[in-house]
Amino acid sequence: MESHSNTSTTAQLKEKASELVEDVKELGSLARNAARETLRDTCAEGRNAARTAEQKVEDYVTRQPVTSLVVAAGIGFLLGCWWRRR
Repeated sequence: MESHSNTSTTAQLKEKASELVEDVKELGSLARNAARETLRDTCAEGRNAARTAEQKVEDYVTRQPVTSLVVAAGIGFLLGCWWRRR
């Protein structure tokens, strides 16, 4: 009688383990999909921010070409000095 009870318990444990494996697979799939969607949204926001920044720089350079040139030259000079010191 005890052998039958052990077999029944073993079968129940196998079934529960199988259900648990399926649940873990489903949770993994849900987490992967959520991460993929978050990454997609973050990339879209980054692209939009880059486009906005590019447009602002372009507008500024168009409105203030001389100032833009002086700023670019100053940045180039500072980078050159920094680069030489390294």
